[in-house]
Amino acid sequence: MAAYSQQILVSTGLADWKSKIEDEKDTAPWGGVVAQIKEMLGPKGRFHNPYRNVVVSTSSFGTSDSQAPSPPQAILFPSFQMVSNIEPVSSSILQFLEAFVSPDASAESSTGREELKRNTPAAANWSGNVHPISTPTILICSHNSRDTRCGMLGPLLHSEFVQYINKRHTLRSQVTSDDVKHNGQDDEAVVSFASHPVFRPDAIDAKHDNQHPINVGMISHIGGHKWAGNVIVYIPPNYRLAALERRARGAKPRDKVVAGQTEPLVVPADEAISPEEQEVGMSPLAGKGIWYGRVEPKHVEGIVEQTIGHGKIIRELFRGGIHQDGSTIRMD
Repeated sequence: MAAYSQQILVSTGLADWKSKIEDEKDTAPWGGVVAQIKEMLGPKGRFHNPYRNVVVSTSSFGTSDSQAPSPPQAILFPSFQMVSNIEPVSSSILQFLEAFVSPDASAESSTGREELKRNTPAAANWSGNVHPISTPTILICSHNSRDTRCGMLGPLLHSEFVQYINKRHTLRSQVTSDDVKHNGQDDEAVVSFASHPVFRPDAIDAKHDNQHPINVGMISHIGGHKWAGNVIVYIPPNYRLAALERRARGAKPRDKVVAGQTEPLVVPADEAISPEEQEVGMSPLAGKGIWYGRVEPKHVEGIVEQTIGHGKIIRELFRGGIHQDGSTIRMD
């Protein structure tokens, strides 16, 4: 994959766009936002930086209702932010880029690239809402006008992800911590995921819903034409794996038998979670984005269970990745 330090997703409510998304500038307010962002980040733009490749994409999140369009919003990775009320005018785009995309020009990293520091005063003065993203997000290329293979496979993969995640949620939510059979399975057997048609930046309140939400959306073309089935998975910072999450939800303690000894699986919820346990429970991929290529429907379960559920990278699908600081993830 081509290295990039940040990805900007502009919500459109659509699953296909013109071959060049900047040509959508007269289609809707979001089109004007996309065109101006790409121009300002382009080679002759005010915010162009040859050391930082910022990918601008359109996404299926949001509404496509032309009669009652919602104000354009952008979803930012790997800063994991959702920014609303971006107007398709130069002043709004300038403020947005200064606040959330442009790094502090005075700081340089050891690799020669500028560190991804946000302009705090500009962000503080932003007129719209800014939400931190604490839910995993799966992005699938569906850009038919750019690559017909993506146009065929993207919607199919989207449907498969949504069906699998919701099926998993239905099955898991029927099981409670009181009636799980102690058969040696992992504690995550009682934790469920559910997909959502509208982008959710925040986790569902654990007091009211026993699930982890997962955002599943389609995006415009990424990368070259070497392969279709491009999927990016973003795991939010501080994302904990299922076993510790159950404890945080107040799960009742129960035991399992290991080598003839009784070992507590979950301790009482009112007992403090130690820093060591926090570290153990944290997903190894927290704050990272993982790009998979040549994904087929048969890979959907593995991506959900292994990458999101266990924090593992599937080597045979891996095409690259990004750390939260914008540096590239590589595998030997």
